[in-house]
Amino acid sequence: MNSEINEANIPNMANVLQPMIEPFRKLTPKLSAVPYDYGTTGIAYNTKVISPEEAKEKGAALLLDKKYAGKVGGYADMTTRVWYAALATGQDPNNIKDMDTIWAKVRETRDLAKKFWSSGAELMDLLSKGEIVVTDAWSGRVAALQDQGHPIGYLDPAGSYAWMEDMLILKGSPMAECEELINFMLDPATSIAVAEGQSYPPSLDPTKVKLTEKIEKLPAFDKTGSMKALTFADPVYWATNEDAWTKQWDRIAKGA
Repeated sequence: MNSEINEANIPNMANVLQPMIEPFRKLTPKLSAVPYDYGTTGIAYNTKVISPEEAKEKGAALLLDKKYAGKVGGYADMTTRVWYAALATGQDPNNIKDMDTIWAKVRETRDLAKKFWSSGAELMDLLSKGEIVVTDAWSGRVAALQDQGHPIGYLDPAGSYAWMEDMLILKGSPMAECEELINFMLDPATSIAVAEGQSYPPSLDPTKVKLTEKIEKLPAFDKTGSMKALTFADPVYWATNEDAWTKQWDRIAKGA
């Protein structure tokens, strides 16, 4: 259970991107969580093997290219697998019409994959060692690899999966202290420092807060503050299908 926050006690919320707050307001009139950063799960590829031109031309289909069989990776969760299967079949991930085709594509990716990774550290290890040459990947982890000098390119194909992380207050928590902490975390100096450290753009509105050059160069960064270039999961649609789709993904992941 969650607790409702008093936004008047968090003045730094005035700098938070409204498109990031709106999905929370659709679920509940009063907030119990505040968005903190965002990123995308795009396509990462080894530039010694795959050119930027090839990646751009093939987009999501790059994960299904048979010439990279045994060198393909992917995040081992249902949402990412279904999302990229939808893109590969030309369907809207927030309004899928043909689930049989989706599961067929999920199986194709499974059969081509060397490994479905389960953590950012594992993703970075597989890419940095060249064990995989293409995978869906978290934008911040790719930025970190690029900073380290690894030959990793990154592409957000049309409809690439965008997501946000938030600060959640659990029911029974000391509200005054929690609100003070959230306000501190949303302070531009704090938020910018965290963003630079973890390589994910903050939830601060760039039209209201001056961000650093490093943040502005991060993958997934939206300089307009509108978030219109990013595709987020429809929370109601995905929540409605989560149980059934998770059970099916679990079966496929085990070889069904």
